[in-house]
Amino acid sequence: MNVRFGEKLFLCKEVYISLLISHTMISQILPLSISWFEQIRSIAGLVLMFWGVGIINIQLLLTPKHFVKINDKYLMIYYIVGFLSCIINYKYGITENIKSLIWTSIHFCILASFVGEYSEMEFMRACIKMSLLPITVWTITGLWSLGLFFAQKYYFINGSAQGWFFNRLFGVYKDPNFCSNASLCVIFICVYNLQHCRHKNKKLLYFFPIFIQIAYILLAYSRGAWIAGIAGCCVFFICSSKNSFNMLHRIMFGVRRTVFVILVLLVLRLTLLSIPPLCEEYASQYGIESSYNIESQYNIEPQYVVNEEISLDTGIVNSNTQRTDLAGKDISNGRFRLWKLSLSMLLYRPILGVSPQNLSKYCQIEHPEIWIVNGGFSYHNGYIAVIVGTGLVGTIVVLGYIIKNVKKFLLFHIKSSYGQKNASFAAIITVGAVAAMVVHEIFWMNSVTTQFFWLALGTLALPLKERKTI
Repeated sequence: MNVRFGEKLFLCKEVYISLLISHTMISQILPLSISWFEQIRSIAGLVLMFWGVGIINIQLLLTPKHFVKINDKYLMIYYIVGFLSCIINYKYGITENIKSLIWTSIHFCILASFVGEYSEMEFMRACIKMSLLPITVWTITGLWSLGLFFAQKYYFINGSAQGWFFNRLFGVYKDPNFCSNASLCVIFICVYNLQHCRHKNKKLLYFFPIFIQIAYILLAYSRGAWIAGIAGCCVFFICSSKNSFNMLHRIMFGVRRTVFVILVLLVLRLTLLSIPPLCEEYASQYGIESSYNIESQYNIEPQYVVNEEISLDTGIVNSNTQRTDLAGKDISNGRFRLWKLSLSMLLYRPILGVSPQNLSKYCQIEHPEIWIVNGGFSYHNGYIAVIVGTGLVGTIVVLGYIIKNVKKFLLFHIKSSYGQKNASFAAIITVGAVAAMVVHEIFWMNSVTTQFFWLALGTLALPLKERKTI
């Protein structure tokens, strides 16, 4: 492969990654999923899927040695294990597993290996260019969501809440939990761009998306995202500390900064929650008609929408800062029970599991009495998806991969000055790893956070490459 073709392929991958993340973001916007736009989005998804497969095949066919060199052996082995699990469990479903295999190959062979083809400076420039479109998309949808909060609007699309409901901001997204994690990744990408962008005027543009995403996360009330954000923030400050030789000092520095940030964000959340009541009080005082009904409360039974129609209704103001949809539920919102039942399936398929996407269908056929069948639930945990989906073989491979990368993470992001320049990627890796404990992220899931995670995880290859070139 000549140099000119290689440069075109790199440019093609940069454009592809930017469009891939942006498309995944757009797919999370629920109002667009019931219109003619959904058909266009579906076609675009297929195009991106085959485009990614094409890039992988070109690399594999034209530069097989280079392809093997830049791709992690553990991931390749684990992918083969997942493929075998899908074949063995074909009778429980094929379509979703095929999609999952394709997207996972793109995560492993394009996103995770992308950084290994660049020097640190080249990747910095590529990252800033690639991130512009996803940041723009997520900022616009964040503004749209915050607009629904300040207007105190809520409505339902095919039974799914939108706007401000249950004392949390669903916004315009399909799932506030997944989208809160994505917002965390966007924040840290903006911070990275702020640190490395040379134009002062352009730096100001990144502050606005950061504030929008912080406001959404605070109002979305995703407890898992809050925990992931705290962990990511702490790791960011630890890595960015200039004292590279005193680990205890760096940890204490990170903890202190994180506690300060938490206090500031608590004040900001209370301030945001106080704005709509103040607006209502001002409107009533001066005889201005309000756009929402303060008397409605949450005892209204919403009319769920069918046949692709949108039902609009007014929201309400509620001084309670706690989510009302968790009343009468355990602290995990049913996750503990789901995880316990999911892990019990490993007893029946211990070697290669039940396949990445067939948990519900497997239970429906083999164990119809299980609660998972009635709810149509999936793993709701990225690590349990590995254990149950690919069995003990897959678990052992992933454990080896995790141990290897934890060592690299500690060596390059925590114990060396390299982490100061790339603390944002360390934070994104942490966010993805923590978020996967409460929602299905990282493995066998094509989400925004998963894509950012694998792209960030690839940065662990940069120090190794720089060392070899010295």
